[in-house]
Amino acid sequence: LERTGRMYRDLKIADEYQKNFIGLVSHELKTPLTVIKGYLALLEDGVLKPGHPDTMAALETSLDEVGNLESIVNNIIELSQLDQNDQQVFREEIDVKVLLDDAVSLVGKEIRNQGAEVLINLPPGAMVIHSDRMKVLQVLNQLVSNAVKFSPDAGRITITAVPGESGLLFSISDDGVGIPESQLKDIFNRFYQVDITTTRNYEGTGLGLAIVRKIAELMGGRVWVDSREGVGSTFFFEVPEMK
Repeated sequence: LERTGRMYRDLKIADEYQKNFIGLVSHELKTPLTVIKGYLALLEDGVLKPGHPDTMAALETSLDEVGNLESIVNNIIELSQLDQNDQQVFREEIDVKVLLDDAVSLVGKEIRNQGAEVLINLPPGAMVIHSDRMKVLQVLNQLVSNAVKFSPDAGRITITAVPGESGLLFSISDDGVGIPESQLKDIFNRFYQVDITTTRNYEGTGLGLAIVRKIAELMGGRVWVDSREGVGSTFFFEVPEMK
């Protein structure tokens, strides 16, 4: 009976996550589609003229929204592939400084828009690890993106990499809103969103951190977080050296 009760609770939680996911994805898809459709209607009606600054701004916004749609679809496909163990891990030599520069560059626009300051702290000398570069970059990019997203305007994000017991330990710290202690155990679950009732600026599908954990585990690594509400968060990503 105890086992049956536990299975029932797990299924109920899974069902709740799925319902939340459907609602979140519906909202996240509908918002950019509404923006794109609105601008296309203005172009069709002749309100926006070719070559006019307003038209160029509308096109730039529409392209950003297309990027958001693409990101949602890619995340869903990625998680499905990870669930089916349909991804391989490749070993290659990685220059850690170049890797971190690339991870920051991928969210350069968001960093500039918020006026955020990004600091990269590395030990003196060259630092190299052998692992899957694209997967490590994907995890770091997601964690840096989250740090920017949850940081205040002109906030500071600090990225470090230090040798660990079996590879490298990355940390990404922000001085943002932080995560309530009661929610820390759930943030790597798929479809989960941190409940920050003071603002709606942090919406998303709740898939990013679930993908991060899946990729880390696929490489034999792990990811965890230390956070204080109102102070900020530090995400840790341990990457083992591939033999």
